[in-house]
Amino acid sequence: MKILISDDKQDYFAKCAAIFKAYDCEAIPAPKDGEKVCDMIREHRPDVVLMEVFMPHKDAVAVMKEIGGDTALYGLICGPFTLALHLLGNDIFTEMFDHSDYVQAVMGLAASVGRKMAGAYLEKGADAIAITDPMVSQISPGHYDQFVRPHMDSISREASLRGGKSCIFVCGDATRNLESMALCLAEGCSVDENVSLPLAREVMSRAGKSLGGNMRLTTVLLLGTPDAARAEAARCLREGAADGFILAPGCDLPYDTPPANLEAVAEVVHDPYKRQVADKLSEIGISPEIKALADALTLPAYAEAREVYIDLITLDSATCAPCQYMTETAKRGAEEAGVPYKLAEHKITTRRGIAMMARLGVGNIPTLCLDGKPRFVSLIPDQKTLVEAIRQAHQGKAAR
Repeated sequence: MKILISDDKQDYFAKCAAIFKAYDCEAIPAPKDGEKVCDMIREHRPDVVLMEVFMPHKDAVAVMKEIGGDTALYGLICGPFTLALHLLGNDIFTEMFDHSDYVQAVMGLAASVGRKMAGAYLEKGADAIAITDPMVSQISPGHYDQFVRPHMDSISREASLRGGKSCIFVCGDATRNLESMALCLAEGCSVDENVSLPLAREVMSRAGKSLGGNMRLTTVLLLGTPDAARAEAARCLREGAADGFILAPGCDLPYDTPPANLEAVAEVVHDPYKRQVADKLSEIGISPEIKALADALTLPAYAEAREVYIDLITLDSATCAPCQYMTETAKRGAEEAGVPYKLAEHKITTRRGIAMMARLGVGNIPTLCLDGKPRFVSLIPDQKTLVEAIRQAHQGKAAR
């Protein structure tokens, strides 16, 4: 692999070159000058370019646009509802009922931040604004229309006035809000593996919107084989087939995703023959390795156990907002319930996590299971409901 490093500090280049050499990578020095970086990219055709955002003659965005040709540059911002939830915490779900004006004020603040960030991105050369609002999968269509859509539209309107486009990105099972999202001013919507791609295509096509998604992040792209990645890409292209469809992972690519899997996806996109072959592959879903691991897992004797077992199936609570709030809610609810419990998070960024997901029969994330049974599927419960469910599970044990 060839890595072009644009920097005027020789000691910085020397340190980077030494590190990359240990991984059999060739480091190529380049001056901190946008025009010269473009020339050296054409000359050396590196696999990776490291450069600062601001450089003489051309900044990094201008370099990307000149070299990338028809590559579009997204500017990602935190969506208004998710940002408001970060500010208010889980209380936002009850405040929407009890103090709606207050929530609207916080949403207005969050949207104003989004508009400023969108303007800054577009001013620096971004083509489109990705409004990333994963937590909207946790609210009803009525609340989406009341609290989210007006503020989402204000960001899209700002992007349009500045000559850009916008796209809504959601995580989790946002199926119930597809129709509401299609009514937004954003030109497109991107969904993850929890949403049916054919259904999303139907809804977005009716509204004249583009659709993006929804390759499986962990079971295929992170832990699967290149053949599995090809088959997954072919599935998405088949199910999402419509004008404006964008093949993409459903969320951020996990760290350590094998480059070979991403190269396999690109092959299917650009080579019709390989796409046809991939369509015929049966390696979609849980691999034999994961199935064997799931079958080998020893589950607790839930009925005989004194404790209530709370199993959380997540992407990763450290990086996924819905998973983070589900985990925090579970911890608080377990403590408030006042009964013996054992709580564990099973991250599907690991093979064991996927195996546990398969063994418990979980199909969506995040999911909270009580004593081995999925109880809250891709929906964060309010504190009162969760506490009551945990206590009922414990009372059922006591009755036996």
